[in-house]
Amino acid sequence: MPFSVFISYSHHDRELRKELEKHLSNLRRQNVITSWYDGDISPGSEWKSQIMTRQNPRNSSYPTLAGKRC
Repeated sequence: MPFSVFISYSHHDRELRKELEKHLSNLRRQNVITSWYDGDISPGSEWKSQIMTRQNPRNSSYPTLAGKRC
């Protein structure tokens, strides 16, 4: 069973999230992980419940991206 990775990020750091997705792509292809972010949540749905439904404490990771802000 692949490890689930939810990517939390500020929308100001969208480019960093895209870059991280590129780096994770090999692990996804090898079925080591699945990754998802808020853009994968259906429009109009309750985002918090979507996140709670998809997370599995034994099989999840939640990296947080923070860009350098001045």
